[in-house]
Amino acid sequence: MGYYPYKTEPAKPLQGDGGKAVTGLTLGVVAVYEITPATSGSASILPMTPVSGSQILTSGFSQPDVPRVLNAIGSDAGTSGSVVVQGKDIADQTISDVLYVSGSVSAGEGSKAFKSVLQITLPATSGSIAVGTTDKFGIPHLIESGSALVLKQVFDNQADSGSWVCSSGSLSANMYIPAGTPNGSKKLKLVYIVE
Repeated sequence: MGYYPYKTEPAKPLQGDGGKAVTGLTLGVVAVYEITPATSGSASILPMTPVSGSQILTSGFSQPDVPRVLNAIGSDAGTSGSVVVQGKDIADQTISDVLYVSGSVSAGEGSKAFKSVLQITLPATSGSIAVGTTDKFGIPHLIESGSALVLKQVFDNQADSGSWVCSSGSLSANMYIPAGTPNGSKKLKLVYIVE
């Protein structure tokens, strides 16, 4: 029996000669995803904004240049609380994430990649809060295993040794973290198999 794919549907058994499905053989699609991300910034979405009670913001902030995870940081040691971000993922599905702020030393990172931001809710705390971007980039597919399905990772025309964060249940939780540092001119190219 040959393995010519007379019938080709992703994640479905392929048909061999005679129109019979071949056990254990399914079609995978090779995806090529390219972005040229800007430098991440701790206040690139929302500049330091004074907080005087809980605030819901629907304007006055910028959008991510590419789908990426956001972070938040406070202006001083006493600034703390949960920043809630609502927006859209790479497939324009509505998502929300919580960024926990605890002082001004390190930023609290989220766990979802935002293509766009629709609303930011600031907590009732002292000082000011800024929302920025990280170098964790959303990808357009649900990936169950980063290592087994990756064909190539290229950053700035060089092989990249970055890492994958994979989730079969949430598109916005699938991301790639390059080893290099984006600057707005270095291209990131990912080649992987989608089952």
